[in-house]
Amino acid sequence: MNYLDRLKLQARKALASYPYFVFLLPLFFVFHGLNENFGFVKFRDGVELWLQYSVALLVFFGLFLLLFKQHVKAAILTFYLFVVFFFYGALQDFLASHASPLNRYSLWLPFLFIVFVLLMILLKRSKNTFSKLVTYLNFLFVLLIAIDSVGLLAKWIFPVKQTYGVNPPQDNAVNVQCLNCPKPDIYFVILDEYTSSAVLKNKLGYDNSDIDSFLVSKKFRLNPASSSNYNNTVFSMSSMLNMSYIHGINPRRITGKEYALCKKLLSRSAVIERFASMGYEITNLSFFDMEEAPAPIQEHFLPSKTELITGQTLLFRLHKHLFWHLVMGRFAIPALAKDDSTELYNNYRNNIRLLDSLKIASKATNSRPRFLYTHLVMPHSPFLFDKSGNFVPLDEYRKAGNSIEGYINNLRYTNNKLKELVTNIQENTKGKAVIMVMGDHGYRSESLPKHDYFRNFNSIYLPPGYQSAYYDSVSGVNQFRVLFNTLFKTGYPLLKDSTVFLADD
Repeated sequence: MNYLDRLKLQARKALASYPYFVFLLPLFFVFHGLNENFGFVKFRDGVELWLQYSVALLVFFGLFLLLFKQHVKAAILTFYLFVVFFFYGALQDFLASHASPLNRYSLWLPFLFIVFVLLMILLKRSKNTFSKLVTYLNFLFVLLIAIDSVGLLAKWIFPVKQTYGVNPPQDNAVNVQCLNCPKPDIYFVILDEYTSSAVLKNKLGYDNSDIDSFLVSKKFRLNPASSSNYNNTVFSMSSMLNMSYIHGINPRRITGKEYALCKKLLSRSAVIERFASMGYEITNLSFFDMEEAPAPIQEHFLPSKTELITGQTLLFRLHKHLFWHLVMGRFAIPALAKDDSTELYNNYRNNIRLLDSLKIASKATNSRPRFLYTHLVMPHSPFLFDKSGNFVPLDEYRKAGNSIEGYINNLRYTNNKLKELVTNIQENTKGKAVIMVMGDHGYRSESLPKHDYFRNFNSIYLPPGYQSAYYDSVSGVNQFRVLFNTLFKTGYPLLKDSTVFLADD
């Protein structure tokens, strides 16, 4: 037997004897995720994720090795456990599309646990070496990783041109540079899911004239027929801050990739670039990262870092779908929501932090003009407040859920905070700063027709000396086109105001 034959024989024995597949499983999962989401997940973050999974796998492998005293049996049980962990989301998505009545945690979790127990008993009693299974799984995962490696390399060498994006706002624009125009500070305040006063009065039975009158007394212009262009925060803000509609998306099937792409569009938006080119200092008080101004807080409804990969795991899906049952459902654990230190109050804590930061920023004196973007998740759910602005007791919160009454109470709380904020900014800036206050979209309640999802609150204060070009029905794509034309005579043409209804896949 020559050297090559001996090498082949040793390779076959190794493939049949050593369970490399169990350690290749997390590598394949991460590699496949990087391949599927190329350009959206950084390779460095993928490596960190692989290391985390590998450490967790080694812990379970070590525990099962103590149980079986055989590395192959320990590897098989560990493999089963991590296959369920890694690919439960894929099973769930398949069932949702093809057999929705079977897509139930109450069915699958007990079944998978029973299989785990039976497999453990079988392995404990069996005298089998499982050499064929080991050989097959070793070969399979080497092949799968090789295929994904080639795919990643091909995408890196031959990148696919992205058809998804926005049109540059300067297309067909005069885009005159006004060298002598003043450059006032600009406060851009987004109140998430704040609907129009007309919808509040005519559809929800709430008179919002108090805040309207307050803003008018502060010399704000109200745009009562305003609308967002999309019924979703990420798309609405991406469109608004790029002064363009988003092309290349299928509005009926919005996936995590579209969310990630929107985040990219937001991170280097045309509005921010335009202000930066004019010497403005950018202050980002939102949960969206800007290229030169990272977000000071994090929201969990956006795919961040490796979530396009981890979103397929059992742990992620359990937290996404079942955690709220532990907070407000029949299995509620009071310790999870007893005070404002728990996850239920994330939005509240973030809002207070951003409001305080904005008030402090308005007191500062700068040599450069500033653009300050603040995104407050209110009156958006969870609806934590009663009509007096106090926290709703947990039992009442569970019963009310995301009701219209809860939304109205949150809106009352929001209005009180808005009055404080506007008064504070105008006093600290002596009325010389532009202030835009608006909703990113309207209230998305099943009791409302779909077209009302776009009807948002919209108001703007311009310092004395400016002639406003805003109109009652302005939509998001024209919000900054009108602002730039008003302040700096840029000559941007206005786009047609229209809406696009998006549905998650």
